Amino acid sequence: MNGVQDVVDRPVEPPVRGRVVIDASNVCRMEDLPVAGRGGGRPAASRLRRVVAEWRRQHGRAADLTLVADRSLRHRFDDCGASGEWADLNSEFDVIVESYADPWILDLAAAERRHVLSGDLFRGHRRSARWIEDNPERFLRPLLRGEAMRFVPSGVKPEADHVKTYHEEVDYLRGFGFSSDRHDHRLEWFKFRWRCREPRCWTARNPDRERQMVPVPGRDGRPRCRECGGPLEGGRPRGAWTEMKVTDLDRTVVWHRFLVESGDPVVVGRGLTADGLSLDLLADVAGDPELLRAVSRQHVLLSLDDSGELTATDLGWKQRTVVHDSSRQSVTLAPDESRIVRDKGWIVLAGAVCLVRSARRYVPTAQGGLGPSADGRITRNT
Repeated sequence: MNGVQDVVDRPVEPPVRGRVVIDASNVCRMEDLPVAGRGGGRPAASRLRRVVAEWRRQHGRAADLTLVADRSLRHRFDDCGASGEWADLNSEFDVIVESYADPWILDLAAAERRHVLSGDLFRGHRRSARWIEDNPERFLRPLLRGEAMRFVPSGVKPEADHVKTYHEEVDYLRGFGFSSDRHDHRLEWFKFRWRCREPRCWTARNPDRERQMVPVPGRDGRPRCRECGGPLEGGRPRGAWTEMKVTDLDRTVVWHRFLVESGDPVVVGRGLTADGLSLDLLADVAGDPELLRAVSRQHVLLSLDDSGELTATDLGWKQRTVVHDSSRQSVTLAPDESRIVRDKGWIVLAGAVCLVRSARRYVPTAQGGLGPSADGRITRNT
């Protein structure tokens, strides 16, 4: 199975009645299905058995179930002294177990025309699997009314870009073994720069990788190289950073992502610039390249202080710079005027293009270069 990317760009056919892929990790921990002594997110096999039995009862011979679970579910059963429940479930239902189940769940749903039964809204996958928001009716969750159970829409709806970005990062961290609740003390590792100590690892031979090295937890609890699993060294403090997105005026199409780091200001404009981003590089991907011509050659200076506060300074050209905040208030900058850009804020250059602060806080999407975006494609929030 090649993952969600195989089906993202082709139409997804509607689900077949009775076919479902069940997010076993999510269902086993559903608070809406109360089990004595198993609150607080602790799993219970009885929850999953009850859901499976009800699906089979409602769909009869048409019932076709596939169960997928995160590998961490086994450890959650161990933690609450119920290891035997997991072993029984696995043998009873032949559960597909993956280190990170979500991509498999979505892939199976799309490729095999299945419903998805889960309390998860899969916000972190909305860009890679755009069919989710186009097919909210195929995402279901169990609902109890007294002792009666029925399956209702889980609540999938279009989400704002910053919500998708936030959940993408949460899912990314979770996939590498960090806690998705963001209270994991190991997240402090992302405040430092690391270098791999394994000489055969290609990251150790590439000094630029220190800037973007993503540490992952090793079995010994220490940070390890994501590429080779080797030990990391250095741990030099990393300055504050923020990720910026270059988008259309509706902020629905992301053309490019880049970093602004403390002590390293970035000039955004057109033409060649040694210390910034040239929007001319985006002419091939922008919906209307002529719009970019309205931007001045050196239009705005973005700078970040050590606390992470972002400032935009108009560089005094004829075309205007407008700074917006999340409350929809806006200020048009005078030449050489500076303004703080708040979280969820954005900047409009010459009425043609937006610079939007990303919701990422630990692992940037942008890889530091001024060429095409790190994901290699335009992303649309539709």
